[in-house]
Amino acid sequence: MFRPRVAIGVAAGLIGLLVTACAPVPEVPPTAQDWRLRLTREVIIPAGRARAMFQDGRQVGGVDRYRPHCEFEINTVSEQPQRVAPDRLFVVRRERRVVTDENAAIPAFFSGPFDCDRDNFYESLYWLRAEQQPGVRRLLCRDWFRSCDLGRHLSLDEILEVLGPGFRLE
Repeated sequence: MFRPRVAIGVAAGLIGLLVTACAPVPEVPPTAQDWRLRLTREVIIPAGRARAMFQDGRQVGGVDRYRPHCEFEINTVSEQPQRVAPDRLFVVRRERRVVTDENAAIPAFFSGPFDCDRDNFYESLYWLRAEQQPGVRRLLCRDWFRSCDLGRHLSLDEILEVLGPGFRLE
């Protein structure tokens, strides 16, 4: 006996498998324990914020969200600018995700697989432990892509390019 619901479910599953199989294999960065960053220049966290934003190799006051950008975060907000001195930054955990809203971090799969008009962001999160400064929290880097385009996470070289000469890989 033909069951339309079963047939539709099987067809949807096969389409999803084909879309996934055709996607490019993303570059997988080293595991968290395999690398660390060296902050070679002081970073100023603006008053009233807990993060400094980077794009095109320099610290910026705001980012063009449709181009690669990173946020260097600390644990506290202050009414005064805060300084993060040069230091060694150990990556203690990493996470990769795709979200539809970079502010709310809504996972992309909640808004439907065939909605080609929505924005998606490939996010790479690196939780950090600074050698000398306990208030350093994490590095969050994003790249935008249109939903039906095949996006990818930023490579380590691309992240360093976004951050600029004040950060280097060790």
